[in-house]
Amino acid sequence: MNQPRRDPDDINISGGIRMKDLSGLNGCLILPLILIGGTDDWTPAERCEAMMPRERAATVTLKVYPEAHHGFDTPGANRDTQGSRGMHHLQHHPEAEADAIVQVRTFLETRLSLDGEKPLGS
Repeated sequence: MNQPRRDPDDINISGGIRMKDLSGLNGCLILPLILIGGTDDWTPAERCEAMMPRERAATVTLKVYPEAHHGFDTPGANRDTQGSRGMHHLQHHPEAEADAIVQVRTFLETRLSLDGEKPLGS
């Protein structure tokens, strides 16, 4: 069953997480946590860095994993793949993935928990 569309002015976004490309966003979402690989040749970290506000608010975090490629959070990823702009390397990076999980859990516990609710994993 389709849900009725809500008026965008009635939607209160507390936060969001994006672990991939930001180029398709038009600025309508708040993204206080961005996790990306520093050696990502499909979605270069520099593109995310360039989109960061000039004066970063304390609520915006961009974490670049220097040795991580695109797909760092995908176990089994270790291949080259064709993208719309050529070949790109995907590679799992267990340490970056583990830290990203901690970063996301912490973000959710501190930013999106509801009053009176127990933190995740409690």
